Amino acid sequence: VTTLDASRQETLHSRPAFLPDGRHFLYHAAATQAENSGVYVGSLDSKDTRRLVGGAGNAVYAAAASGQGYLLFARGDPLMAQPFDAKKLELSGEAFPIAERVAAGMGGMPGAAFSVSENGVLAYQSGGGTNTTQLVWYDRNGKRLEPVGPPGDYSNPALSPDEKKLAVGRTDPAAKTRDLWIFDLTRGTASRLTFDPADDLNPTWSPDGSRIAFASDRKGPRNIYQKLATGTGEDELLFESPERKSVEDWSADGRFLIYNIGGASKTRDDLWVLPLTGDRKPAPLVMTPFNESQGQLSPDGRWLAYRSSES
Repeated sequence: VTTLDASRQETLHSRPAFLPDGRHFLYHAAATQAENSGVYVGSLDSKDTRRLVGGAGNAVYAAAASGQGYLLFARGDPLMAQPFDAKKLELSGEAFPIAERVAAGMGGMPGAAFSVSENGVLAYQSGGGTNTTQLVWYDRNGKRLEPVGPPGDYSNPALSPDEKKLAVGRTDPAAKTRDLWIFDLTRGTASRLTFDPADDLNPTWSPDGSRIAFASDRKGPRNIYQKLATGTGEDELLFESPERKSVEDWSADGRFLIYNIGGASKTRDDLWVLPLTGDRKPAPLVMTPFNESQGQLSPDGRWLAYRSSES
């Protein structure tokens, strides 16, 4: 019925739902470019498709007693409704919430857990259920502003030094491992940075914003790599050792990486420093019988703030 569109870099079609005419249908398309993912409308007698809603995993049509039709879809946790002309296949007006805290689709399926009957009765699952999250801007008073990208399983978001881009880990629902993605906050676009099937995590920007250091278990234990932030070139291995490592910070002068070693027998989690010049021989920075993690350098490089289980 559908075929993946290579020009849109599509990777998955799922969650089909018929419209009242029995010919047209809604479905979810996933793509490597976030701006191409969302809910599309297609037809049984045509290969033409058109995106209706971005950032949504699934949608269904609901008819109201007034004769007005609505498209129902989840945007983050809330379930939204937006007026929809099922004959013209066009949305109108603004989307508005009709239910809060709707659970995400189970079993790695995109979208939300809800259904609507032909006479307008809505059923949905409330609460969590998966690790689906939404990246969102807030102001300093706690007011929610606008979302960043579609919902997904995100981890370790990191703003670029000029605050124009965001690097973040994003879990592939099928592979259950993370890749690094870059969101262009000015253009509202997203691009995938790493493609190895292993787990890539903890993106950390270089001070000039040209490179991103990260951890990956592609050779067994988590090792430290870097890649150009443009996505060009190969992933470069910076440091390899038998321990599990996580990158935590990059010094303002560009000379050192702070990273965490996990699970040492006597000292448990410790903070180490990796020089990026010379022989690149690492050295312990904070090593005690307690757990130390999440090390962050002060702007002048003289101080290190970190989390500890000592207290």
